[in-house]
Amino acid sequence: MRAAALAAALAATAAACATSAPASAAGAASTWSGTCHLSGHFTFDQPLGVVPRATTFDDYEAGTCDGVLDGVAQRGVGIVLRSEGVGVLGCAAGHSTAAGTITFTESTGRQVKLGFSNRVEGAETEYLVRFHGGISGGGVGESDFLPFSSPAQVAECEAGTLRSADVDLVTRTVRQMAG
Repeated sequence: MRAAALAAALAATAAACATSAPASAAGAASTWSGTCHLSGHFTFDQPLGVVPRATTFDDYEAGTCDGVLDGVAQRGVGIVLRSEGVGVLGCAAGHSTAAGTITFTESTGRQVKLGFSNRVEGAETEYLVRFHGGISGGGVGESDFLPFSSPAQVAECEAGTLRSADVDLVTRTVRQMAG
């Protein structure tokens, strides 16, 4: 579960760091500045236990954001985050790096894809996420696994068989992301 928290933090970083794909046919980089609230799921390639171990993972999260996307104010814009990462993770603590894409879907149906990378560190059910845009900017986030903790997950951690975990992520940019 704690390893899942680390992975979740990594996903949070990705969501917060929205950057990359061109915003127009002219090739201008897309930009994002704001806050996001996501919930999602991590899947670990190697099962996690109490002792940290090397593993890879996939992360999927969805939610909403408030801020400015390509110069236009947005409230409640939909976001989907997908990333893949690697780390030394366990149920008690861990650290990881990941990269992926986030896709904003505006109320008009227009989609904007941004690339990101992140670093995540933490312990127990709380992880700090630091993310960076493809060109510039970045931010911070917090991954929280506690709302999804259960006796069954604790037993999986103790047995070294935890394969997945759910997470909540809150992110905010510190400097406008560009990609």
